[in-house]
Amino acid sequence: DYFAHCSEYRIETETFESGEALIDAYDIKGCVFDVLFIDMEMGGMNGIETANAIRTRDEGVSIVFVTSHEEYAIESFQCNPLRFLKKP
Repeated sequence: DYFAHCSEYRIETETFESGEALIDAYDIKGCVFDVLFIDMEMGGMNGIETANAIRTRDEGVSIVFVTSHEEYAIESFQCNPLRFLKKP
């Protein structure tokens, strides 16, 4: 993990297998995040559904969508993302 080697910054990372698992981190564990990198295609909820659910819990979190499916780009902006990154 790249960020684990950046000792000058206090950076913690977490990964989740699904949008539902991320939402559980908010609801059950009380987690708070500064930035979320969300893939559009996941098992269960897709990235936009996940981001919409997160926005109801945390309006200030920065969301970066990451996907190889650029057809989601316009729809993703309803969630007010910081960025939309297209995978190669």
